[in-house]
Amino acid sequence: MAGARRDAGDDGRGRAEERKEKWPPERKIAANGNTVGEWMDEGKDEQMDEGMNERKERRMSGQKEEKEASKMENGKQTMAKNASKRLLLHACCGPCSTHCVHTVREQGYEPVLYFSNSNIDTEEEFERRLAALRDFARAVGVEVLVDPYDPASWRRATAGLESEPEGGARCDRCFLHNLSRAAAKAIELGFDSFTTTLTVSPHKNSPRVFAAGRQAASATASPADGAAAPAFVEIDFKKKDGFLDSVRLAKAYGLYRQNYCGCVYSKAAASRR
Repeated sequence: MAGARRDAGDDGRGRAEERKEKWPPERKIAANGNTVGEWMDEGKDEQMDEGMNERKERRMSGQKEEKEASKMENGKQTMAKNASKRLLLHACCGPCSTHCVHTVREQGYEPVLYFSNSNIDTEEEFERRLAALRDFARAVGVEVLVDPYDPASWRRATAGLESEPEGGARCDRCFLHNLSRAAAKAIELGFDSFTTTLTVSPHKNSPRVFAAGRQAASATASPADGAAAPAFVEIDFKKKDGFLDSVRLAKAYGLYRQNYCGCVYSKAAASRR
């Protein structure tokens, strides 16, 4: 009986060993519960995934570098293009210049600000407005040129029009005086074109400013030395809420903002409003 039990046990173990040897090795159970074959397949998949990810990362990195290089090249081309489109921008003050500088840059120009405003009633006010303009110019990287304060020249230009109402013929003469000086500076420095910030103000009639600009440009050409007249670029800066934008930007830049145009007559008119 005991021998029979032993024989049966031996026979059972023999059959188990035989079945164990017949199992293909890849079917053995791995520690994670998968078969060894499945575990090996997973390892191969992981290696393939890692390789694909590395190739994808290299490809994306290459594309990013190409994009950056393209941006740099486009930037260089834009700078080169803008360098040939310099614009002398007559600036009446810092607040009005904010919107105007951003606008002309969007149009492909690189402006140089020209502060020529001898119409301003006092030298103290002249310097205060100039300081605000310089603060803004430093913030946006724009050069500022200054026409020395000369109120006597402005009084001569507007003589006989002292009793004209604000916004009348005296203003037309004032536009012409300041823009003639801007045109002269443009031709002196070799600018092909110039314009003015005056049109951003709702108190300035843009067609009348344009007329003064054209007249100033045509009067600047000198047949003696063959110099060509600079072109006056007619931009109505008050369009698309330009004035409101200038108010917003002046506040954002922390600029001094005056409450009258500049001359003694406009100051008196502002005090009556």
